[in-house]
Amino acid sequence: MKSMISSNIRVDEIAWEKLKEIAKKNKRSMNKEIEYLIDSCIEEYEKINGEIKIYFDDED
Repeated sequence: MKSMISSNIRVDEIAWEKLKEIAKKNKRSMNKEIEYLIDSCIEEYEKINGEIKIYFDDED
């Protein structure tokens, strides 16, 4: 795994509050819940569309 990226995002206040409730019910921090949702979204996308190939400059 490559290094972690830190990012600021803008989210509708209602969506944010709902996500906080989901994270709480799943016993996750907001950060972990967002990571989980991103990973789930990518996994679902790749099931339908195939693996997304990512190449980094330091790879030959």
